[in-house]
Amino acid sequence: MHSFRTLLADLATLARHTIVTAINPNCPLTVVTRPTPVQKAFDLPGLAA
Repeated sequence: MHSFRTLLADLATLARHTIVTAINPNCPLTVVTRPTPVQKAFDLPGLAA
């Protein structure tokens, strides 16, 4: 059970980072944080935007 504030705090932990290395600057890497169980719920059918 989440309050609105704790739900936002949980959802705020999901991030996507784009990394560019000096070795190969033309090939950026994308790293995504692991979703929490609450964030995984948005993968359920009918919940995605």
